[in-house]
Amino acid sequence: MADDMNNKNSNRHRAVRRPGMGRQSNPFVDRTRIVDRSAEEAKRRAEEEAKRRIEDDTEIDRVDAFGETYPGRRITAAARPVRKTAANAAVDTDAGDTAARDRSRVQTPVKKERRRLFTRKKQSALKQRKVTQEEYKFHKKMKRRRRKVALVILLIVLMIGITIAAGYATYTFVVDHFDNKVDEDSIIIDVKTEQKFRVEKGESTKSLSQRLYDAGLIEDTRIYRFLSKFYGYDGTYNAGTYTLSKGMAYEEIMYILSGTPETVRVTFPEGFTTEQMAVRLENNNVCTASEFLKAVDTVDVSSYEFLKNADLATGRDHRLDGYLFPDTYEFDVLARPEDVVYKMLNRFNEIFKPAYYEQLEKTGLTLDQVVILASIVEKEARLDSDRAPIAGVFYNRYTRGTEDLQLFQSDATVKYAYKRTTGKELDHPLSEELGIDDPYNTYVYPGFTPGPICSPGEMSLIGAVFPSNHDYFYFVAKRDGSGGNIYSRTYEEHVQAIKDLDNYTPPEETWGDED
Repeated sequence: MADDMNNKNSNRHRAVRRPGMGRQSNPFVDRTRIVDRSAEEAKRRAEEEAKRRIEDDTEIDRVDAFGETYPGRRITAAARPVRKTAANAAVDTDAGDTAARDRSRVQTPVKKERRRLFTRKKQSALKQRKVTQEEYKFHKKMKRRRRKVALVILLIVLMIGITIAAGYATYTFVVDHFDNKVDEDSIIIDVKTEQKFRVEKGESTKSLSQRLYDAGLIEDTRIYRFLSKFYGYDGTYNAGTYTLSKGMAYEEIMYILSGTPETVRVTFPEGFTTEQMAVRLENNNVCTASEFLKAVDTVDVSSYEFLKNADLATGRDHRLDGYLFPDTYEFDVLARPEDVVYKMLNRFNEIFKPAYYEQLEKTGLTLDQVVILASIVEKEARLDSDRAPIAGVFYNRYTRGTEDLQLFQSDATVKYAYKRTTGKELDHPLSEELGIDDPYNTYVYPGFTPGPICSPGEMSLIGAVFPSNHDYFYFVAKRDGSGGNIYSRTYEEHVQAIKDLDNYTPPEETWGDED
């Protein structure tokens, strides 16, 4: 039987050669048995390989993503990935399948191949690095994350570069179109479009640029603010009035507004009344007389300490009479009346020093009484050396005099009363005017007048604060042209001094010997 089988097998592989034909396969050979034998051989080899792997199973080390090595788990043969070969696939092949079907089952679909846990390349890398599947996934995840971070950084750098380029382009455009270096001699004011522009005290660049835009002097507030800050003009603008015109360069406007504002110089002589000051302001186009007088009577003076104890509402013509210090001022060409008043009050506060207030406590006079006394001295004295002695005469009459001596009998107060009642200046010697019934007439009303009769200067204020300490109660002006006075202790001495002045004959002027 065995011999019969061997003969059959030998006949199965024997080729049949026919005359006139090439070598051909035997059509009677049973190919199904050949496939079955190959499958059995492949199955046997697979079992041997699995057994060998189980015997060679060893402990391996694991390496994490940070390069640290530590003991890993035991890898069994079942856990090891086994590459599926044609031989392995043939084990599962049914005996009745054809050769073409066997070949199709050996091939792995593309989707299934993609779903495999490890590819050949990955498997080789894992073996070399001795890492697990989880570590490999973590490594790939971190790699992808690093790529994303790098991409984000690249985008940020790109955006910064674009921003810098855009900023530089904007800066170049602005400088090229609006940056005209200022030459004071080259600034031209167009008389056809010129206008007065006032900068308010403490005004910000934002507010200033908006008002310039509203006036039609600039075209873009943002560019003006940028250039103002870039060239260092912020915080240098001076309050006041300036002359600008349309079409001026931005930096020309900044240069002008940070310079000296246009002003009007006005001088108020010592002894000017409030009405005279108002007229002079109007004549110099600072403000109208009525506007100034209204500001004098209504402006808020609560911030001035020296006015808190002054009796500003009783009987005087104007509330701030005597406190508007006479001096030379630089007023803005568009100054508001309130600003003029404040400037003059500030000057009075500068002149009346703290030491003067200490002296007031010694004399027992109030500040208001001192200012009234100084205004009378201002009109009576012609020499600075006579201001303190004249103030001493009135001070003695007020503090030590009898009821009759309480009358100051100042001719200057009579002239002021005459002007109050008639509206005219007195242009002739006093006579019946001495009896004018007016509170400012010190021939009729004793003591101080209701208010100052003028604005006294600094020397008159000093004379009133520091009156001379003497025993005189009378004085009369000399007629020799010296401007001095004769002082007397009693009324009889005073009358005699007047008689002497009446009998006084001025010396004749001599022109020298004639040839």
